[in-house]
Amino acid sequence: MLQLDNCVTTSHLDILSTRIHWFIQMRWIFITILLLFCCVAGLFYPVIDVEKFLALGFFLVALNVVYLVIDKRTKKRYSSSTQIYVFIGTQFVFDYIVLSLFLYYSGGVANPLIYIFLFNVIISCLLLPNALVLAITFSSIVFFLALAFMSQFGIIPYYPFPLVWQGIIIPKPSNVLFLIEAGCFVLVIAVMLYFVANITALLRKREELLRGTINELKMMEDVRMKTMMHVAHDLKAPLAAAQSSIKSVADGFVGPISEKVRSILFNAYRRCHNMTAMVKDMFDLIRFDEQIMRGELIAERFSLGALMDNVKEQFDSPYHGKSIQWDIKIDGTIEINANVGQIGALLSQLVSNAIKYSGDPVNISISAEKSGDDLILVVNDDGVGISVEERERVLDEFYRTVKAKKMEKDGVGLGLAIVQKIVKFYNGKISIDDGPEKKGTTFTILLSNVMDVRGPQAFVGTDLERAARRRFFEPCEESPKEIENKW
Repeated sequence: MLQLDNCVTTSHLDILSTRIHWFIQMRWIFITILLLFCCVAGLFYPVIDVEKFLALGFFLVALNVVYLVIDKRTKKRYSSSTQIYVFIGTQFVFDYIVLSLFLYYSGGVANPLIYIFLFNVIISCLLLPNALVLAITFSSIVFFLALAFMSQFGIIPYYPFPLVWQGIIIPKPSNVLFLIEAGCFVLVIAVMLYFVANITALLRKREELLRGTINELKMMEDVRMKTMMHVAHDLKAPLAAAQSSIKSVADGFVGPISEKVRSILFNAYRRCHNMTAMVKDMFDLIRFDEQIMRGELIAERFSLGALMDNVKEQFDSPYHGKSIQWDIKIDGTIEINANVGQIGALLSQLVSNAIKYSGDPVNISISAEKSGDDLILVVNDDGVGISVEERERVLDEFYRTVKAKKMEKDGVGLGLAIVQKIVKFYNGKISIDDGPEKKGTTFTILLSNVMDVRGPQAFVGTDLERAARRRFFEPCEESPKEIENKW
C-alpha cells in the first residue's frame, strides 16, 4: 500500500496549505456567531446559562489563535502530507468536541442545530483522506451520543433546549423519542458521509489521473525540447562547414568549374542557407520555452517607441534586396511592463514576414494604442496575404501557406509560431485579417496587463536607451536573392 507522502505532489501540498488557512479563517465566522449569541442571550434571555457558551467561545478563540501561529510559522514549509493531515485532523477533533459540548448544553439531540455536524463532515471529506475522515467522524459521533445518552438517563445533568423567542423551554424527550431522534441523526450522518466520501474519492482519482497526464505531457514536452536542441546544435557546425566548403569550391579555390557544377553548388548552398535559418528559429523557439519553464523571463518598464526604433534600424538596410516604406504610429509616451526581448522578437518576426512575402518596395504600417491595462498592436503589410482557410493553421509550427511557398521556397514556418507563443504568454489574442483594400495582411495583437503601472518596481529604473539598443532579431547574412546575385 502506498504511503500518503508518495501520493501527494508538491503542488498538492501547496493546495492543502492554502486550504488550511481558509479553514482557519472560516472558523472565525462560527466564533463570531457564538459570541454574538452569548451577548444577545445574556441581555434578553436570562433563562439561558451563557457562561458555558462563553467558555466554549473563548476556548475556540484560543485554539484558533494557536492554529494561526502554527500556520504562519510553517507556511509553505510543510514537508509532507502526513504533517498537513495531522494538523487538519487535530483541528477537526477539537471542533467536534466543542460542537458536541455546545449541543449538549443546548438540548442534545433535541436541538435542531445538531445537523451542523453535516457541515463538518463535508469539509473534512474535502480536506482529509476518507479513512481519516471516517475515524474522526465515528469517534466524534460516539462522544456526542455518549453525552446525550448519559444526560437522557440521568447520569449527568440534562440541559433543555430553550425556545427563547416563545419564552418556553422544551422538556426532556421521552426515551422512545430520544432513541428515534438519535437514530435519525446517525442515519443522516452515515448516508451523507457515504455519498460525500465516494464523490470526493472519485474526484481525487480523476485529479490524480489528470496530474499524471499533465506530468506525462511535461515530460514529453521536455523530451521534444531537448531533442530539438540537440538536433539544432548538431546541425549548426556541419552546416557552417558545408556552406564554407561549397563557397570555396564555387569561388574557384580548388580549380575552375563548369556552369552546371556551379548551378548544383548554388542549390546546395541555398539549401544549407535554409537549414541555417531553420536552426536559428528552432533555437529561438526552444530558448523561449525554456525561459518560461524556468521562470527566467524578467519584466522591464520600457518605451515601446524606442524599441520599435531599434527594430526598424535592423531592417533599414536593404533586407532581401528590398526597400521598405515605414508608417509607424506609436506614441512616444507609451511605456509597457514586459520582457523587452520577447516584445522585440514579436515585432521583428512580423516585420521579417512582411518583407519576405511582399513586393518591392515593401509598405509596412505599425500602430499601437492603449486599452486600459492592455496594449493593442496592429501590423499591416501589402504582401501576398493569407487565405481565410489558412489563418488558423498559419500560427502552427512549421506550417507555411500555399502563397508563401510559391513566393519564397526556402522558408521554415516557425516565425508566426514564435509570435503566437509570445502572445499566449501575455494572455493575449492575435487575429489575422485582410489588409486595406483586400491587399496584404493585418495582424491585430492584444497583450493583456502590459500597461499596468504597478509593474515590477525593481525594473522601473531600467536604462531605456540601453534596452532599446539591444538586438532581438538577427537576420541571416544573405537572403536567397542576394545569394543568387552573387552566383
